[in-house]
Amino acid sequence: KTIGLTLVLLFGTAGALESKHRIMSVKVTAYCPCTVCCGSKAHGKTKNGRDAKLPGVAVDPKIIPLGTYLDVPGYPRGPNHNGSWVQADDTGNGVKGKHIDLRFETHEEALRWARTHPSTISIRIWE
Repeated sequence: KTIGLTLVLLFGTAGALESKHRIMSVKVTAYCPCTVCCGSKAHGKTKNGRDAKLPGVAVDPKIIPLGTYLDVPGYPRGPNHNGSWVQADDTGNGVKGKHIDLRFETHEEALRWARTHPSTISIRIWE
């Protein structure tokens, strides 16, 4: 009985949280944790301390607070995870206003994404 109740609560909560979002049109770019993208002081950690090789997004925290989850269409987060919720966990000197910078593990992946996707997209912001 407890397992069934737990599952109902989990699914009910997920559905409620999924519906609490707003949509924003943003400029989108791509980067990786290399020194070309992040400068000579790149140290492999995001602004909030996460491993910079993990999927994530750099944002202007005045517009999108760090820790916020975003649904970014076309952002591959690994096998079978295209357009899933991803955390805003970093900032950047060039990321100002309604602009997000998607993080990729390698420079080649970031360049490939930037060449094949639009420069402005609509994202969902989980609130």
